[in-house]
Amino acid sequence: MPFGLLYPLSLLLVPLGVAALVWAYRKHGQGKRTVVSSTFLFEALREKASFRKKFRPPLRFFLELLLLFALIAGAAGLYRNDSGEHVALVLDNSLSMSAEYFREGMVRSRFDRAKVQARTLIDSLASTTQLSLFVVSPELEQVGESEMSLGEAKERLDELSVGYLADNLAGALSRFAYQPQYSRIYVVSDKKPVWPDEDASSSSFSFRTLDDTSATQDNIALSQVRISSGDNKEGNLTASLTLYGNEAKQGTLEVKRYVNTGSSWQTSLARSASFSLEPGETKEMTFKELSLESPYRLELTSLARSGGAWSDPLARDNVAWISHRKAEESITVVGKRSPAELGLLKLSHVQWQHLSQQQYEEQGLTEEGSSAAIFDRYIPAELPKTNALFLLPEGSSGPLVSKVFVPDAELSAWNTTHPLLSYVNFSALSMNGAYVLEGPTWMEEELSVEEGPIVLAGEQGGYRYLGFGFDLFPFTGKRAPALSVLALNAFGWLAPTSHHSLYVQAGTTLSSLDSTSTVTGLDRAEGEPTESSRLLVPDLYLVKEPGKSPDFVAVNFFDGSESNLLESGSVLIPPRTVSFEPSSPQLLSERLAHVALVLLLLDFFFFVLLPLFRSKQRRELRSGEIGGVA
Repeated sequence: MPFGLLYPLSLLLVPLGVAALVWAYRKHGQGKRTVVSSTFLFEALREKASFRKKFRPPLRFFLELLLLFALIAGAAGLYRNDSGEHVALVLDNSLSMSAEYFREGMVRSRFDRAKVQARTLIDSLASTTQLSLFVVSPELEQVGESEMSLGEAKERLDELSVGYLADNLAGALSRFAYQPQYSRIYVVSDKKPVWPDEDASSSSFSFRTLDDTSATQDNIALSQVRISSGDNKEGNLTASLTLYGNEAKQGTLEVKRYVNTGSSWQTSLARSASFSLEPGETKEMTFKELSLESPYRLELTSLARSGGAWSDPLARDNVAWISHRKAEESITVVGKRSPAELGLLKLSHVQWQHLSQQQYEEQGLTEEGSSAAIFDRYIPAELPKTNALFLLPEGSSGPLVSKVFVPDAELSAWNTTHPLLSYVNFSALSMNGAYVLEGPTWMEEELSVEEGPIVLAGEQGGYRYLGFGFDLFPFTGKRAPALSVLALNAFGWLAPTSHHSLYVQAGTTLSSLDSTSTVTGLDRAEGEPTESSRLLVPDLYLVKEPGKSPDFVAVNFFDGSESNLLESGSVLIPPRTVSFEPSSPQLLSERLAHVALVLLLLDFFFFVLLPLFRSKQRRELRSGEIGGVA
């Protein structure tokens, strides 16, 4: 409770004080005195008349009643318990939290159960607690006001939902290690906590893990799709299927082609094939000689197990989209190494051009429609008028300079919010040394070692620029996955449309679009354009830009750690020591004394001074009247 009493037995004085005050006014209340000519009247009657049967208290009675309450409250030690405790409630909203199971007579997702646990936790907190609500993916984000009442927090829970997002719980919790204003951090997730050197009971983190041991957690997922083409009209579509489970499953993979009926886009079945998967197996299914003039939707259907029908708990990863188009964007490589030497010809959906350093200095970028340029171990005297990636810039002058070489470079900081670093496994990043870079002030540090930044990024004059202090190439794909993801992210940021020939990952922003462009999800029930150019939900999107032909962008979300419901994973709880001492109860005796003093002054003014003043005026008036008659 926000208020309390140090000496609650003092409240027994209230009925006694009120009774005494009422008795005093009834016994000694002011009555109209009548003077009679004889004393032979009923003495008893006069006494009874002074003790009126119906009590009509005057205004002064209520004033003195308030004074009595103020004095008794002060004597009882009335205080306000304003502890000021501030806690944080963190909910995991990654894709695995959308897994559904039949529980308690209804289908409920993990996130539904997380909300139930969150409400139970909120109900257990003291009513004076201030709460901040957070979700963790794609980055730690606060929901609502920084300090909410418990009732407001429960209402906000209804607004939360799961997205097509990878888990960012570890990164989110690490940020709380440096936020001492929270006395306790409550976490609700399907991940299991790993406590470091300290005991869980001594940590300021409180973890609530969702227990799914009673439900089947097998899951089939589309883990990859790709197209290989020999010409621009037909190609082979390959899909990878993975079974995360303990029991064999079978089903059908359907490939549907999008057809424009004039008024809308509809799908028709192009191919289908049955499959069977053993526990833990990944299988590739290839559909040959498909027309590349249309985009496709892939979907797993008719799923079953040996005992009969089976319902996949995570249906969101059973659908994927893919769209092929002729490469219309080109990227120019400037330097000694050619695109083939850099391994870039593996990315066949981009047209690659090559210029030597001398050719660039003589003629510049002459290729029309070039989306970006890669300056390999070369930095021009001035920034080019195009999006550019500067790889290992050489020279002591120029807009970007390589400074100190760090042979054993170990990462110390990175900006997880920049799309350049999305889905990069930093523990697998092998750089073989790196140069510390120095660039203009408008370029931000995206990746750093102890000695300084090794990756810089920024925008200037409507163009985007990237600087890398280590070599990204040759591009080898899965043989160097961390470097390959960095390279693809760099191309996607510098030339956003260069990625669209196959698909992009959910969360990609189409930065090349302006306010007159429209982006419409074809499989969305509402069929309305998206609110922004950031594509958060997997779908096939129709992009219309003024002056250009309509184009398709396929958006998917593939993440084995989210699809694998058997291994919910773990999160390392960071060390965090916060010594929270609740403030002492605030006694209100001083304020009550001020209230009593004000009431006494009012009583003195209205019922002592004011009657005396009026009585004096009447006496003076009567004296004047008598003097006038004389």
